[in-house]
Amino acid sequence: MVLADHQIEGVSVIYAKCCMPIHGDPITAHSDTERGIVVHHSRCQQVAPFKQSDSRYLETNWGGDKVNKTYAAHLKIIAENKIGILADVISTFTKRGINIIAVNTKDLDVKFTECNFEIDIDNVEELRKIMQKVRSMKFVESCKRIINDAKTVNEN
Repeated sequence: MVLADHQIEGVSVIYAKCCMPIHGDPITAHSDTERGIVVHHSRCQQVAPFKQSDSRYLETNWGGDKVNKTYAAHLKIIAENKIGILADVISTFTKRGINIIAVNTKDLDVKFTECNFEIDIDNVEELRKIMQKVRSMKFVESCKRIINDAKTVNEN
């Protein structure tokens, strides 16, 4: 099946909130009696147990979209706990025109802090580039995409 312009064979789809697939991710669609066609990341923990045995789950590919859409992505960034690190990371997103939906920080210990971002992104290539840029920052230890609320980590 091909997903193009946010439809599969003329039927509108919704994107699963559990795994938040982004254009370019490997995806699986399934028919839901209440919600219609739901698109999941292929590695989604909600889909994995049923994918092989349930005929409602279908491997799906992205087609060419004529309609622009941004997708929400969750990033976990571990950085040295220094003054201005949050501002530096936010500036990196801003310079690339990436909208920040939400941010949450917590100290892991005296030396490191964890910053969780939800950002709007166009596709996995844009996500890969921004993650590379964040990883290249002097005080950043790691930057990972989170799928299924930290249960599945994608290095992208």
